[in-house]
Amino acid sequence: MNLNQLNDIWNTFPENTILSEFEYKLISTETIPLLNIGKTENGNRCLVLEIPKSSNLSFPESIKEHIELRFFKKENCLCIILKDNLYCDLFDDLTISIFYKIQFINDPNEYCKQFVQYFYKWVSFFEKNQSQLLKKEIIQGLFGELLFLKYLINNSQYIPIDDILNAWKGLKGTSHDFIFENIDYEVKTILSHINHVKISSEYQLENTPGKTLELVIIDVIENIENSLSIKDLVEEIRKIIIDKFADNFIVINSLLIKGITLDNIKDYDSWRFSLNKMSFFDCMNPNFPKIIKSEIPVEISNIKYGITVSLIQEYLIKEIS
Repeated sequence: MNLNQLNDIWNTFPENTILSEFEYKLISTETIPLLNIGKTENGNRCLVLEIPKSSNLSFPESIKEHIELRFFKKENCLCIILKDNLYCDLFDDLTISIFYKIQFINDPNEYCKQFVQYFYKWVSFFEKNQSQLLKKEIIQGLFGELLFLKYLINNSQYIPIDDILNAWKGLKGTSHDFIFENIDYEVKTILSHINHVKISSEYQLENTPGKTLELVIIDVIENIENSLSIKDLVEEIRKIIIDKFADNFIVINSLLIKGITLDNIKDYDSWRFSLNKMSFFDCMNPNFPKIIKSEIPVEISNIKYGITVSLIQEYLIKEIS
């Protein structure tokens, strides 16, 4: 199941209202649970899970502003109803995530449980976020991390995509932006005319024992022809993730940590960037210029400093443009 296949089914429904309370169609004949997409009599999209008549199950309902979970006793089905078409793309992501989660589960109790749990897992994404707009520097840094995430997804052949997505920790306040089993990456994003990166603590360039660490400097050009907004880049990554049968929840949830939703992400469209080059530097070299916690007195903390990019070229591992 991918977005194109899902859209093909959506396109079979009438654009406006339907005659019955709701109408739905099976997503796939190859799954064990009978999972459907459909429309209500008001034209709202819905995701419908049929429950065997022999199952004596009951479920609490949850009514939110833009989405709701309901149990229809007559049809004996669980239904997630989207009430705001602004969230259609997000609803498709939820649908595909549930599809892959429950497709081979035999026990009705278990696949109904997973269906309900995924609703509550995703429900906050369908709520408007009233937080203040982020500063340009934060969006620039986030853009660089997303560029690096896209690079890893497209170029890490032997690492499962869900492991790559789960490795992205930069927005969660960890010491390094991407954390894998044997290597970490610290990502810094600069405009092409800038010759230094800011290191915000004595932990950022210190490797975890038993693991290597690389500094990745993302050099971007601002507001040129064919550049991308953060919304454009998130949409590119979303399509790649779904085409690779992975769960877009991780990316959406990471953005939400910064107060970015699929509703307000368009507010940052005026800031657009294009990749100039991506440079990988060896932080493990004993001569690499850095200040790290293990090499300073315990009395010293909260260190911030800059590294001049043109002066660390001897530690360059590779460069991608």
